[in-house]
Amino acid sequence: MKKKVVFTSKYHFNLNEETNIQPAKNFIPKHWKDLPYYENNNYNLRGYFKTAKACPSFIEIFKEGYVIPAPCDIWLYTDNEEWKWETATPIDFIKITNHTNNQYVNSISNTNIKNIFKLDGIWNCITPKGYSVRQIPMIYHHNPDFYVMYGIIHTDKLHQINPQIAFISDKKEIVIHKGTPLCYIVPFKREKFKFEIVDYNENIEKQVYKSNLNYLAAFSRKNYNKGD
Repeated sequence: MKKKVVFTSKYHFNLNEETNIQPAKNFIPKHWKDLPYYENNNYNLRGYFKTAKACPSFIEIFKEGYVIPAPCDIWLYTDNEEWKWETATPIDFIKITNHTNNQYVNSISNTNIKNIFKLDGIWNCITPKGYSVRQIPMIYHHNPDFYVMYGIIHTDKLHQINPQIAFISDKKEIVIHKGTPLCYIVPFKREKFKFEIVDYNENIEKQVYKSNLNYLAAFSRKNYNKGD
């Protein structure tokens, strides 16, 4: 039986398609969609000209978890000392607070974070006992103005989701438009692992080689059909 993750909002953001939480696959960046499978579309059966679109470390990430979109247009301002915000009416019940720079930003060097805004309690997430969620920035979206900070929430105990928005823009003010993807929410089971480093040996070499045979020893089915 599949485990269930439940999202709910007292503000009823689920009533609008743009503001409803959606599977991550609905927010694949356009530049990734447009990326050819082979460099300059130079097709080679043995795959010497493959792009990142064929890399195992990339191709699965856009299928995992869910995305929280911005619930409305949000205006943010900061000049490193003062910070302000507004939301488009009638969404005037949304509350945005601030993690003061003394809480974090002033303690680190060489950061491009100007301020950290917190979008309070727009969604609640409920997971089964023993399951938490990872709040993850929008990977490979390359937004120059902001990102939501990485975090872990034990949503079987604490259900409120409060995305922390790191303001990184060179401008003093930005607008995050309604429906803009803010962050991924990825459920996972809390487990403890043992950690060890072992010498590379014959058994491990066979295991690695077998995995390469199983996974890599075929032409791409996207571009090659046997018998053509």
